Amino acid sequence: MSSDPSITRESRSSLIVDEDGLPLIPQPSASPLDPLNYPNWLKYWTLLELSLLAFMSSLTGSIINPAVPEIAREFRISPHVATYQATAYTGLTAVVALILIPFANTYGHRMIFILASFLTVVFSIIAAESTSFGMLITFRGLSAFHDVNIVLGIAVIPNIFFVGQRGRATGFYIFVHRLQHLSSIIGGYISFRLGWRWTLRFGAILQGKCHPVLFLKALVDAKSALNLRFNDAKPYQPPRMTLPTYLRCLRLMDPERMPKQGVRFTDIFLRPLRLLRYPSILLPALSYAVVDSLGTHGPSIIGPSQFTEIFNFDSAQNGLATGLSIVIGSLIGELLSGWVTDLLIRRAREKASKSGEVVQAELRLRGFWLGAVIVPLGLLMFGFTIQYADTPIAPCIAIGFTSIGAQIVISVCFAYSCNDCYPMQSSDISQIFNFFKALFTLSLTFYEVPLARKIGYQWAFIAFALFCVIIFSGVVTLVFKGAEWRKNTSDIPP
Repeated sequence: MSSDPSITRESRSSLIVDEDGLPLIPQPSASPLDPLNYPNWLKYWTLLELSLLAFMSSLTGSIINPAVPEIAREFRISPHVATYQATAYTGLTAVVALILIPFANTYGHRMIFILASFLTVVFSIIAAESTSFGMLITFRGLSAFHDVNIVLGIAVIPNIFFVGQRGRATGFYIFVHRLQHLSSIIGGYISFRLGWRWTLRFGAILQGKCHPVLFLKALVDAKSALNLRFNDAKPYQPPRMTLPTYLRCLRLMDPERMPKQGVRFTDIFLRPLRLLRYPSILLPALSYAVVDSLGTHGPSIIGPSQFTEIFNFDSAQNGLATGLSIVIGSLIGELLSGWVTDLLIRRAREKASKSGEVVQAELRLRGFWLGAVIVPLGLLMFGFTIQYADTPIAPCIAIGFTSIGAQIVISVCFAYSCNDCYPMQSSDISQIFNFFKALFTLSLTFYEVPLARKIGYQWAFIAFALFCVIIFSGVVTLVFKGAEWRKNTSDIPP
């Protein structure tokens, strides 16, 4: 891959290779504390922990969304205005990651995981006791700290997995994260039976249950100095994980693996924003933001108000209509994305190893095409079916179909930018992705329903579909020009 172009036919004999004789990218060091050297069971256990933490964090943030009718009735507001509590939460997610991620990069991920989860539990409990809609909006926004867990989780993958494993790992992480839309089902029935306040309490309980697991998660933020072990091209075997080594990995902080320089003010806002001048980061981030806001958060946040007004749904029905459709679509989409792009890269590397060529990261973007076609078609289906259908079945099918494409696009974009192109900047890139998603979703909350009511759902979603096509054209351009652009902008800071 282009992330390590120094691997050529001449140097290959001195590098560590996998079971198929292909050089490992990146090359692991000799240190057993290097996350790349963790045994497979610890790598996949860590991936599962991170994925479940992302799922729990997202579920805590979105479990209240189907309770729009109950919130509207209690505070005597319209269902559309009731969604503003989700808007406040979404807006704060764009800020908290920018503030906390630099501290995670400097002082360790686990401390920030624990702090963010604790603050989320506290503010969610306070929000559940709100006596006014203004109080609910305030503390719903402050509960967005857990979004840091999601941003950090995707950034960890290139620290512990080699290039040929990252597509599947990223796809699995994103799929488990997108199971958050089960919260629509869970939250819908909790709100229907116990009231909307118990949705927040239940989310806080689940988030609190994550704390014991966080203390058992190995450190994954180390980037040890490269110290290659030269061999006779035998397949790579990770060093044995001893009990003292594992216990050291469980430390909250390891001073020997910390940067000597502390957090600077420029690290908080300016460092990630400087990366916007790189097309291989900016264009996938825009595609992710558009797809996640229009294809995922639109149905999950705005959907309940639409189904309530059009089909007279209660909170339980809202949860089934949106949550089940998105989860099923995401599962199908994952079967068509992560492992497929890993297979493409592996076969290309096997072929290129015979000629000494370098496989470019843009090869993974071949998996983008299918999602780029499905998402606009799904948005068109949703707009026309919710405008003209007299049954909710057709809009639910449209949501599920859109989610297939959304899963493909999101998985490919994250794997390409964070894992293949700039793995050393994965946490900063993940911040950019999250920041753009929050901004798009925040604005969507205000204009989607008023626009659709004014010009018709079919015309509104025709405009959304065309907007997606325009944004996707940037990633399509990367397929042909990405390698050249990255070569001309190779001065990216470490």
